[in-house]
Amino acid sequence: MHGTRKIRKNSGGIRSRGQTLTRLSNLSPLGTLISDFRYTYDFAGNKLSVVETWGLELQNAI
Repeated sequence: MHGTRKIRKNSGGIRSRGQTLTRLSNLSPLGTLISDFRYTYDFAGNKLSVVETWGLELQNAI
């Protein structure tokens, strides 16, 4: 049961980051690429945060 709780916490964090990436994909011409990265790293929270940072840098570059 404790393990299930932990997974729930992680999925909650992924959801909120996913919303951020969705917003970036609407602003960026590379939105499809960002979506692909989101699905690729969906199960690895640490890697997902790296993708999110890259997406924010992309937004600043535009």
